[in-house]
Amino acid sequence: MTAFLTCSCCGAGFDASTDQAEPGEHDAGFGVCMGCGGNPKARKPRKRAGWAYCAFIDARIPVLREQLNETNRARFDGMSWEAQGRIIEKMIERGAMI
Repeated sequence: MTAFLTCSCCGAGFDASTDQAEPGEHDAGFGVCMGCGGNPKARKPRKRAGWAYCAFIDARIPVLREQLNETNRARFDGMSWEAQGRIIEKMIERGAMI
């Protein structure tokens, strides 16, 4: 059965019967397309994460970076985007950042 959904993030229509949808996100004709929600099979980290998550993390990287001392800022700058994202996720989980 083919299920056509609308992405609740970008508004694009997509076929949820293929690998284009994030599992469990279907609600009354809506879901999250792979462009926004990420593609777990993608080789590049930003494609795996998806547009929405990238925008979320990218907006917080400079905020965190600005609060670090010179030594920690240099360490943070040397980290991969994925590692920076994991740090931001942990800070949000702990309530230290929103």
